[in-house]
Amino acid sequence: MNRHAILAARTTFVFTLILALSACQDIYRLQQNDFLIHELYPQMQSDGNIEIVAEAYPYYLKLLDTAVENDPENEELLIAAGKNYAIYADYFVLSPAKTMEAAEWSLHTQEFSRAKALFLKAQDYLSRALELKQPDFSQKLNDSAKLAELRAEQNADSLPALAWFCFTGFKAFESDSFDPELMISLYGIFPMAERVFELDPLCQDGFLRDQLAFMYGSFPSSMGGSEEKARSHFNTALEQSIAGIASYVAIASSVSINIQDREEFVELLEDALKIDLESAPEIRTRNSVYRRYAAWLLDHQDDYFL
Repeated sequence: MNRHAILAARTTFVFTLILALSACQDIYRLQQNDFLIHELYPQMQSDGNIEIVAEAYPYYLKLLDTAVENDPENEELLIAAGKNYAIYADYFVLSPAKTMEAAEWSLHTQEFSRAKALFLKAQDYLSRALELKQPDFSQKLNDSAKLAELRAEQNADSLPALAWFCFTGFKAFESDSFDPELMISLYGIFPMAERVFELDPLCQDGFLRDQLAFMYGSFPSSMGGSEEKARSHFNTALEQSIAGIASYVAIASSVSINIQDREEFVELLEDALKIDLESAPEIRTRNSVYRRYAAWLLDHQDDYFL
């Protein structure tokens, strides 16, 4: 074999090896993404030991960050990163901050700011997911003249990212209700959330349904609030047997307080505390977090009623 033939054979071998290694890397990446999205997520949501989940979640988030960096146009990864940042912020930053005592005001303020930043990071991931198929999504969302058009464009393909996008927007506002930009953003997020329920009336994961009930129950009618809509979302969850502890907390901490109905407030929270954590193992973590908050609200009911 002459020198040129040897060189050609070596070149072919190296090229083939590179292709093989690239294929292996792609297979590994696919397997890693599948593990992060479809295997690890259910484990994080079904573990009743919330202290362990709280410690593990930041590592999970960093793995998702890295996966997105390596595959920045992967819709499933962007949605997974967005929803998990939102869940972490809700469970382990915002919820504990709500229960801090007056003596912890400085830390309380700090944690609300941290929650807001995490929700906005989550929303950024989700807007990127939506813009893969709707490049002008954010532009239209912030243009009142094009909002109706954007709402009509949403379909079943939009649902996973859109539901979580709305949830993060509502939660970011809950973390800082004095932020004028977040207040303005609600004029776009409310119609998008309503569109989610037009497309999927049950929206069974519960996060958006419970949060929308809370938002409707918290706002005055002049700003889009509606006790009727809040109760409708809650009643649907009850009728379909998909209400979790957070569903009861949403109504008690908004509608019941706004109308100063202490009896209803207590009844809702006591009913919430009766829910068996094993009755819905797929949301055991969520129910565990909100059980603590429900108990705290009951203990501090005098703070909310005249």
